[in-house]
Amino acid sequence: MTLRHLRWIGFGLPAVFLVALEALRYFLLAQWWPPYLEHIVSAGIVVAGAFLFSYTIFRVIERMERRILEQKSQLEELHRQAQQRSAQLAALPQAGIHMTSELSIEAVLQKVVDLAREVAGARYGALAVRDDEGNIEHFITSGLSEEERRRIGSPPTGRGILGIPLETGKPLRLRDLTQHPRSAGFPPHHPVMHSFLGVPIVYKGRALGQLYLTEKEGAPEFTPADEEVMVLFANQAAVAIENARLYERVKTLAVLEDRERIARDLHDSIIQSIYAVGLSLENTVEVLEEAPQEARERLNYAVDKLNDIIRDIRNFIFNLRPQVYRGKTLARGLEELVAELQLNTLMDVDLLVQEGIDRLLTPEQTATLLQIAREGLTNIIKHARARSVRVVTQVANGSLLLRIEDDGVGFDPNAPRSAERQGLRNMHARTLSLGGDLQIESQPGHGTRLVVRVPLGVLAQA
Repeated sequence: MTLRHLRWIGFGLPAVFLVALEALRYFLLAQWWPPYLEHIVSAGIVVAGAFLFSYTIFRVIERMERRILEQKSQLEELHRQAQQRSAQLAALPQAGIHMTSELSIEAVLQKVVDLAREVAGARYGALAVRDDEGNIEHFITSGLSEEERRRIGSPPTGRGILGIPLETGKPLRLRDLTQHPRSAGFPPHHPVMHSFLGVPIVYKGRALGQLYLTEKEGAPEFTPADEEVMVLFANQAAVAIENARLYERVKTLAVLEDRERIARDLHDSIIQSIYAVGLSLENTVEVLEEAPQEARERLNYAVDKLNDIIRDIRNFIFNLRPQVYRGKTLARGLEELVAELQLNTLMDVDLLVQEGIDRLLTPEQTATLLQIAREGLTNIIKHARARSVRVVTQVANGSLLLRIEDDGVGFDPNAPRSAERQGLRNMHARTLSLGGDLQIESQPGHGTRLVVRVPLGVLAQA
């Protein structure tokens, strides 16, 4: 019944009642009963009618009020669910950014399960990632302390309820997982869980694993909206996990390629040189008594060759130990490069870094400058035969300067260079990527000066 109906009833019923009462009094009571009795009966009828009318009207109002309160409660719940869903959907893009900000597979997996628990509003979360044979390769939890994980023991194998999302390829949402036919119970020291939401993680039709959430906070179970949001989340997680796996494979391939390159370089240069010195020493033994002067010359030659080999090995070691530039300041990175240079070459190296210069650089700009410095120092080791080196970074005339000087043999910058020597080209390319320019001053017998100049305005725009 609506308010409009109630309005008509409130007007119509009293009117009909009054007309009927007057008709009763005129046609019946006034004809047969005396006036005083007529008034008493009329008054009784009016009282009874008012009571019945009020009782009926208030019953209708109470029912309407209860219905309004129920509708209000439903609307509030719908509004709460809409706000929760809006917050979950708004959190998805940020969650995707956080997941893809890491490349280590362990860090990515932990972020996935932590963010899933946060977005869904779950007390506990877990992520099972499978290998190519379908076995659980990683099982990452969230919401459990380290002590709880230790007391629970080995992770599940995924053959009970946990395996259903992957088997069916569909989400599984339960109000009470302990009532499911495939529930195998909980191991000792495992917290009791009831509400459950499991979502498969699939990348281009290939199952990567499953995401599990339990104990919905503030509600007895997960909602269909939670399920829909977590399906979208699982799609983002699949991309992040696959990217991390590809990164791990690329690193493995890079290590294998480095091993092959190292073995090839050692065989083609250092090992061959040592073998040649060995042959020379064998021949020296044969002529030691018959031609001592020739034997002495051969020994001197072998010593010189061994010194060359030692220098080559030091250069080789220097190039095999690239610095990890991420997270390092320019000052710290240069200090490590200089310390390594002194350790491997025994050169006298002077380093000067202007205070506060790191505040002008982004991490990417710092890494590029350190790569340029490493290339410059490597060239000094290989070609300069220098005794001392000076490395300076400072701000002058609106530009950041990186200057590397040596007192070595120098070279002609305008002379043609062999195709194998990519060092100068690499430094030019990296300097251009910063928006700066590279200047090289050198001449045979007078050392070399390398200057990288990057305008501060260009650095600030990056």
